[in-house]
Amino acid sequence: MIELFIKKECNLNFRNRNLLQRVFSNNAQHRLQSLQCISHQGIDLNDLDKEKKNILHHLCLKRHCDIEVFELFLKKGVNINQQDIYGDTAIYILCNKRSPTPDLELIKLMVKYRSDLNIRNNRNKTILHQICLYHYSNDRLIKYLIDKGANLNQQNDDGDTPFLILCQHYTQTELIKYCIEKGANLNLQNNQQITPFYFLWKLNKLTTELIKLCIKNNLNLHFTDSQSNTNFQYLCRVGNLLDLEIIKQCLKKKIDLNGRDKFLKTNFNYLCEHKITNELIQYCLLNDANINVIDIHGGNSAFHYICQNKEINLELLKLCFKHGAKINQKNNNNMTPFHYLTKNNQLDLLMLKYCFTKNAKINLRHKHGKTSFHYICQKKNPNLEILKLCLQKKAKINIQDNQNKTPFHFLCQNNPTIDHLNLFFNIINKSDRPNALLIDYFHKNSFHYFCRGTNISIGTLNLFLKHGYNLYQTSQYNNTPFHYICSNPNVNIELINYCLKVYNKINQQNDANETAFHLLCKQNPDLELIKLFLNNNANIEIYNYFNQTPFHFLCLNNSYYENFQYLINEKKVDINILDNNSQTPFFYLCQNFLTIPLMELFLNLDQFDINHKDNKNQTAFFVYCLSKDPQIPILKFFLQNGIDINYKDYSSRTILHYICQFNPDLELINFFLKNGSNIYQPDNSQHTPFLFLCKSQHSNINVFNFFVQNSININQTNNLNQNCLHLLLKNEKPNIALLIFLLENGADPNHKNHKKKTPLIKYKHSFGKENESYRKIEEILKINWNCLQQDFNIFFQNSILTDEQIKDIKIHSKFLEFRLQTKFQEIKTILEKYKKEDIFNFLNWIYTSIDPRIKIQINNNNNNNNNNNNNNNKDMGMNMDKDMNNTRRNIINNNRNINFMDKNKNKKMKNRTNVKLTNYKKIFNDILSKFKLQNISPLNLSLQKLYKDDDTKDFTIKLKKNKPIKVHKFILQCRSKLYQEMFLNINNPGIKEINDYSGLSLDSFKILIKYLYTGKINRKKIPLYIKQELRDAIEYFQLNINCSLNWLMNNEI
Repeated sequence: MIELFIKKECNLNFRNRNLLQRVFSNNAQHRLQSLQCISHQGIDLNDLDKEKKNILHHLCLKRHCDIEVFELFLKKGVNINQQDIYGDTAIYILCNKRSPTPDLELIKLMVKYRSDLNIRNNRNKTILHQICLYHYSNDRLIKYLIDKGANLNQQNDDGDTPFLILCQHYTQTELIKYCIEKGANLNLQNNQQITPFYFLWKLNKLTTELIKLCIKNNLNLHFTDSQSNTNFQYLCRVGNLLDLEIIKQCLKKKIDLNGRDKFLKTNFNYLCEHKITNELIQYCLLNDANINVIDIHGGNSAFHYICQNKEINLELLKLCFKHGAKINQKNNNNMTPFHYLTKNNQLDLLMLKYCFTKNAKINLRHKHGKTSFHYICQKKNPNLEILKLCLQKKAKINIQDNQNKTPFHFLCQNNPTIDHLNLFFNIINKSDRPNALLIDYFHKNSFHYFCRGTNISIGTLNLFLKHGYNLYQTSQYNNTPFHYICSNPNVNIELINYCLKVYNKINQQNDANETAFHLLCKQNPDLELIKLFLNNNANIEIYNYFNQTPFHFLCLNNSYYENFQYLINEKKVDINILDNNSQTPFFYLCQNFLTIPLMELFLNLDQFDINHKDNKNQTAFFVYCLSKDPQIPILKFFLQNGIDINYKDYSSRTILHYICQFNPDLELINFFLKNGSNIYQPDNSQHTPFLFLCKSQHSNINVFNFFVQNSININQTNNLNQNCLHLLLKNEKPNIALLIFLLENGADPNHKNHKKKTPLIKYKHSFGKENESYRKIEEILKINWNCLQQDFNIFFQNSILTDEQIKDIKIHSKFLEFRLQTKFQEIKTILEKYKKEDIFNFLNWIYTSIDPRIKIQINNNNNNNNNNNNNNNKDMGMNMDKDMNNTRRNIINNNRNINFMDKNKNKKMKNRTNVKLTNYKKIFNDILSKFKLQNISPLNLSLQKLYKDDDTKDFTIKLKKNKPIKVHKFILQCRSKLYQEMFLNINNPGIKEINDYSGLSLDSFKILIKYLYTGKINRKKIPLYIKQELRDAIEYFQLNINCSLNWLMNNEI
């Protein structure tokens, strides 16, 4: 055709874009032949279009550039360095952002033909700018271009060099090192006064080795950016990466450790702030670093930061004082270095003694009122010798901070020992001893905090009482120290007995109206403690704010039978006393520690009513069934004593409703149903127990299966006309396995609620169509589960398997329909127990029932064996095949347009012979590989009329009239993998020149696959470049499809 045009002297210059587009739309072989013909006919290959682009520009604009074609034009002398009106050369266009990763071999070819890598376009950008901006992760390409002379330091109109752009991205540190070694300039700044080193610091790419390399390659440590920060100050902010060698190199470059920034913060301050090692601090001090210069931002000196360092020791402290460190210098928060030092856990006795020799002031208060002695006492188990030293230096015990807490308050918070207390209480000057009258912001004195600790004993208690403290002092919420003692889990009878000798307000109530006896009963006390309180006139029936008595708490937290026997039989405690919710103590007992002996103890009382109802009209039986671990024997005991199992509360719910909602245990549900619980009972909202079970999103499918086996109506609705699928899909991430189970058992996905919305539409309106679960749910709801279930039943009606085997396979075959990829090993284990003939028939049915176009092909080595097997298996398999064909005939008829490209092209799928399976484990291997089948036949490969070839009109796609075929997700994945092999698998010997379309775009590939499955494409929404790609791909596919199929068909399982 090209030769004919040339003979007719047609205009074949490359300004004719239509001609160029048609040439490039051919497959690789035809394209190469056409271009060779053109190149031999004397055409001017350096002819330019209106944008001054030559043929090489257009070749690079194509997504898939052929090396052979490119080399053909380069050999003919086409100018490889031709610039268009934008200043772009062909190699620049090849590396543009709209392209995939450039082919390194093509780049090498262009460099071989002397492509100038440093030509700048109208914005002063080179090819390396583009590569570093869009393909920065391609280390191999960048290194190759640098080795071939690409300039790393060329600045564009924004002042950015390729190296600066590279540093802006999360590039590998090794590539950064390589660029620096190849001469990348670390000091070139862009128009915003930013250097590459700033981005290395900002993106945490700096390492010790890289810092050394930067300094070695003349990094300007004095450079100041637009934020008035120098490179050395950025270096100081990664102090943990610095070592002595780096500091020495910096000082050789005349870095002033006392140089200041705009906040008057010195470089030495920056180093000390970011926790450099003691060795570096010592080296800097020896090189005249000023340790007392303060900044204006926080008022801190370098010594403030050093005292915060966890590695500080006595040697470093002495060196700091040797260089004039001021221990009492205050920052903007009035904190001195001594505050930080005492707050630091590294403080020891020797360091503290040395600080006191330098006149450290321990009673100086900072902004929040704390002194250094506050911090010492605040530590857990403070050193006794350090406390003695502080007290010798006249540390004030009673000085209060802004919350009115003294150092002794903090000491009592941390469980001090009796030695700590004696140290404070035995101070010679009585005015310096702890003051019992000092209370903090919460009206607590030190004794309140001490009584909450675990070290309380008779000895320590007596020590406090001797020094003016008492058990009557109330806190902000009217809690006395005795309240805190009784709430202590370590309380014992000796301690309580000692307290009651000096404390006679045993029924004193706090702001919650709780007495000390309330708090004691929460700690599971023994019988002796209870008797001690009652003998001292403690009131067990006194109410708190919620009308709860100590007996209520005792029932909630106590399991001792002796306690209840004593209180009920001897003390005659009122067991029917009610709290604000009208619940008796027996309700509390049912929450945790109910036993049959305790129940018998209550039932023997005449005044006890086991059917008592609380404010929600619920009995104690409800409470027990919803406890952590209800026991069947106790449930039976309830029923034996007159509990109505179908009793309804204020919302008309039975206990079965609550169990299905909160504790859907199969054994528990089975017990209730066996004892007459009404499975169909609706509540006020017409919710049955089954609907509550669906709302609970419970993961145990066996519980739902139990309801189905009890003939539950799976499509029952509530008062809003919602079925089980509506309730299940109220959750943004519903249980997919449960959704499939409900659909398999007849749940209606098209049922509409009171607002005329189906479950899928309601889910879409609630959580959006872009939700990650929406597509999966939509796909599942569109499957015709009823047809699958009918096919399933027909198969087992004609099977010779036993009932037990059928039941076994039914359970596991559900995973073959949709959940196959998650249950491979279970299927394999189950099916291996049965006969080979049954396994083959079963698997063959599974494949064909899911998609009638898929059929497993089994090879047999002996044809005679085939005939024998056909006769032996005739009765077993032929009837099954006839019924299966009847059930699938409608599906096959809807797909008449499918062309089956195999040896039996025009034959229908009927009268299949049942072949004895000689190596069934290979089929299991096929299942385990997630349906990556290689001999699937037949396939829908009718592509001859996919597009309309018309020179005068745009490319269009003809659509088939038949409706899209609904197939399962894993079948789609299977076919996608198969077509991907036809296009992309280089190991497929049936496809030649596969590299021509190895880079087919993802959008084009998705549209092509969608057409192969459904025969339907919305042509109006397809971009023009995708239409062109599809045309090229389909042409190529048609030329090679036959050899590809032959290869697929010959690779048997």
